[in-house]
Amino acid sequence: MVEFDPAVVRMAEEYFSYQPPPQHHVHVRDARVFLNSTERTYDLIWVDAFARHMIPFHLTTVEFFAELRAHLAPNGILAVNLASSGEGGDLLRANAVVQTMRRSFPNVESFAVKGPWKSPQVAIGESEFFAGAPLEQHTLSTIVANVNRLVEQQRLPFEAIALLGTHRTQPWEAGVVLTDNYAPYDLLIGSTVQEVQPEAETCALSY
Repeated sequence: MVEFDPAVVRMAEEYFSYQPPPQHHVHVRDARVFLNSTERTYDLIWVDAFARHMIPFHLTTVEFFAELRAHLAPNGILAVNLASSGEGGDLLRANAVVQTMRRSFPNVESFAVKGPWKSPQVAIGESEFFAGAPLEQHTLSTIVANVNRLVEQQRLPFEAIALLGTHRTQPWEAGVVLTDNYAPYDLLIGSTVQEVQPEAETCALSY
């Protein structure tokens, strides 16, 4: 687990009784600083750093996704969670993230999770993006069959089947490719959304 804000780790320990098991390591560092400091590869990298208006831009770029690809095991999977209403500025941002991911991960599968949260204007949900060699080597129908089998064996929760039902079949439109030198802030926060922007940002990268 890589978490930028030490307060998040402290609150997890104090209010949620979180105690990392021996095989679970918590690193309080910026995600890219961490990646640059290790040569380890991982079977799964889960990026959960994007709230609607709390977007650490350097975790959205071509350079960042290239680093993630370099730290994935040969058959590793990348999962990216993006809070999104699925419309307006949020949709433009999702298009940009997908197009940027594809520079390092040609095949990106997208799913949508409806959330209970609501802003004054729109309902907020989650977009889940999956990428990696298994998605490049196997058809989606094969992956669906494997997920169903693992659920039957109680090796995956039943909710995994519900997630499969939210698969996006509509092609993503061409979007802006984000780089370290070009990641416009108005796009990253959803340029058509008029809401108060929080002053603080928190980012986490889980392994």
